[in-house]
Amino acid sequence: MFNIAVIDKTKKISESESRFLSCIELVSEEVTSGFFYFHADWSKEHLSKELEKTLKGQDERIINHFKSTGKYDFNYKFNSDMPRIVYATKDTLNKAYSTLTTEENEYKMYIPDREVIASFSPLVQRASLEQQGLNTTTAMLVLAAAGIEIVLPNASFNIKSSEEINKIKEKLLHERQEYIETIALMADDSLDRLQSGDFNDIYNWARNEASLKILPKAQCLERKLNKLDKSLLKRAGVSFWKEGVPTIGTALANEGGRAALRVMAEESIKVLSTTLSKSIEERKIPEATYSIKLSKALL
Repeated sequence: MFNIAVIDKTKKISESESRFLSCIELVSEEVTSGFFYFHADWSKEHLSKELEKTLKGQDERIINHFKSTGKYDFNYKFNSDMPRIVYATKDTLNKAYSTLTTEENEYKMYIPDREVIASFSPLVQRASLEQQGLNTTTAMLVLAAAGIEIVLPNASFNIKSSEEINKIKEKLLHERQEYIETIALMADDSLDRLQSGDFNDIYNWARNEASLKILPKAQCLERKLNKLDKSLLKRAGVSFWKEGVPTIGTALANEGGRAALRVMAEESIKVLSTTLSKSIEERKIPEATYSIKLSKALL
């Protein structure tokens, strides 16, 4: 899952959001900054649907006003195998800008495939899931969107201290590999279960895998990190959360008892995985997105 991570730099993010993204940078084998662009017609469908929900129950004159602008079509369907979303890396953009007036200019765009898209934008998340379909990475994100908390190491960095972060990653190579391998094993099993169509008890299974296998590896990585040279940690701007544990989990509020949560989660997993298994023209991701957040339940 964490072979390649793309950090969304399309919009300016807050300091706290940067701290969360640095957790993903720590555990990922390869990290790049991405600037995302949507297919115009895919965006048209999404924005039209969002506006339609907002206008639900409003005066018919207001609805007709928006329809008359020609910018929104509540019946529009984007049925195409064209990419929903693409991204350019920072290096690509720098090269493009530096050669903008020459024939050598190459503005290379990438289509999300198996990367972890580290973004706080629900629209980027949804478009990426829809584009990627069901694979080992999205299988884990489906579980996260349904309420399974994928624990990240409780440590953040100053993302501008790239040299120091790389040194820390080298010193923690063994612990990072154990964490990544544990994630990869769960991702493989998750994909097999989702592709089989057997969703019975998948929520309880995934919760146990996350808490009994991934959580201990994340904690081991944290302990080893805390024992590194203090001057190196200071230069990297290392800090730890006390109010919760960083996770990739659901963006929705968990309400109801454990049995009710399990039923809702398994239904969400079924809907999302079934949708992602379809051909790209047929994929329509519902409004279930994952979130990078703190979990107090794991303290």
